[in-house]
Amino acid sequence: MTEYEKVALAMYETVDEVDEGHNVSLVRSLVDKQFYVKKELENYNKKIYDYLKETKNIFFPIISECILDDETPSNDGDLKEKLIIIEEYISGETLSRRIEKNGHLSEDESVKIIIDICKGLQHLHKKNFINRDIKPDNIIITRTGEVKIVDVDSGKEINRETNTDTRLIGTPEYFAPEQIGLGFHSSDERTDIYAMGIVFNEMLTGDYPKNKMVEGVFKEVVLKATQLEPEKRFKSIDEFMEAIIFCHKNHMSFKLKHFYDSKMLRKTNSRFDTKSWKLPGFRSGNKKKAIIAVIYYIASFLFSCSCYFPNVPKDYKFLDGMLYTTYLTLAFWFLFFWIGNYRGIRDRLPLMKTNNRVLYFILSIIWYIIIILIAFTVLAIVWSIIEDIY
Repeated sequence: MTEYEKVALAMYETVDEVDEGHNVSLVRSLVDKQFYVKKELENYNKKIYDYLKETKNIFFPIISECILDDETPSNDGDLKEKLIIIEEYISGETLSRRIEKNGHLSEDESVKIIIDICKGLQHLHKKNFINRDIKPDNIIITRTGEVKIVDVDSGKEINRETNTDTRLIGTPEYFAPEQIGLGFHSSDERTDIYAMGIVFNEMLTGDYPKNKMVEGVFKEVVLKATQLEPEKRFKSIDEFMEAIIFCHKNHMSFKLKHFYDSKMLRKTNSRFDTKSWKLPGFRSGNKKKAIIAVIYYIASFLFSCSCYFPNVPKDYKFLDGMLYTTYLTLAFWFLFFWIGNYRGIRDRLPLMKTNNRVLYFILSIIWYIIIILIAFTVLAIVWSIIEDIY
């Protein structure tokens, strides 16, 4: 430890012992008078903390000091290295406490939290690090709703040349099989995905998958994430996150994903980009879909015309014919918009947030009929008023 590092540590005074058994204490800076958390780690990966200190990732506590101490004697008198971390004190509620308090979380809250955790892990995985101890106790939700991963003490660099982990580390309930020497794999990104599947199930049900598996559209996501064999899990945290977003936005199983554009997370030209103003059939950039859409639009218009004009009554009025044809055409076009969930129109209506696919399908039909009938009623009233005037 350098003289500068000794001075830096001297700028913090201990306020309280948070976890004496794990050498975690609450300290206060003599410089800015703010509270911080001090950790003294005997098992650690300094590279992860150096990386977090440098990048100041918003999904992790900001690290002020990361100092290697090799001058403090252990109980047997020998010098033993330890890593001293001074990090931001995060005020809030642990995810485990929130689940315990509420029994389970809502779908919207669960998805928001799991996506934020995914974004935090993305940064680690891209730098070839994994956490290995994702669990509700290590996730804090601040008073402003921010999600923080507060412990990377079990983290390590990914080594794809070894078949087993060097030591058993993490929390048993969230262990992937490869963390306890089962199988022929060392821990990698899929190890964190395994734990994330368990955490996601716990948020939605209040229990582990082995005790109570989530039902509905997210069941397949949890099952795939928690496969015993890493090859059967999601390949990356991006794929895991994509599956959750798909199910949440479209209220359907991830198994149906192959029917749609696999690039759904693109900001533009996405099949499921509900913010796009492009007409259904043109959002994915797929030429075949665009041709089919044009054929549908033209064919529905011609069909609408054929429903009225071949059987023109003797007292035919041109405006009546145009009004009827326009209404019928728009009804067909609106059906196409409705099926494609244009601008997220379906999800904006009451009762459409359900996870039950059958109920969602039935409600979609009912709402379509109601909207068409309302539009017809309004049009009839307006037209009758116009006829009375003229």
